[in-house]
Amino acid sequence: MPPGLYLWARVPSHLRRLRQELASGFHWEKPARVPEGFPLFLLKEGDFRSRAARASCYQETAADGAFCLILFGRLEAAIYKGGISGYAQLHWEAGFLGQWLYLEAEASGVAGTGIGCFFDSEPLAWFGLQGGRWQVIYHFSIGSALPDPRIMSWDPYLQS
Repeated sequence: MPPGLYLWARVPSHLRRLRQELASGFHWEKPARVPEGFPLFLLKEGDFRSRAARASCYQETAADGAFCLILFGRLEAAIYKGGISGYAQLHWEAGFLGQWLYLEAEASGVAGTGIGCFFDSEPLAWFGLQGGRWQVIYHFSIGSALPDPRIMSWDPYLQS
């Protein structure tokens, strides 16, 4: 797939609203070989690596991967609907998606990592999401794993 800014509408009922709320000028093209009914759209072709790193607190892992995901959610609506439990539910869902991405990346022979530090305003501006209805919930990057000497790891089944 060509490099660019893509949108995956995980909740199909949000697709119509997203088309209305996102900035005008997006292509909304269905990439080749994407299964019918899978709501993934190429919004804008281009190199967004430096923007992904900047939005992820300047972390190179966001720019150096095969792709970087930014998960948006309707935070205010979740809180209005469920109070503090709605807030927790939204973040629980983001964590669930992160875990699913970890497992799928590993099963595909690559790796994934959650990015806990990120800025909200820039990604919201890319998509033209104004008014506070949508908020950035989580960032995640997938690509080839690079060893990090700052992180200690060992065999989880080490025999004593």
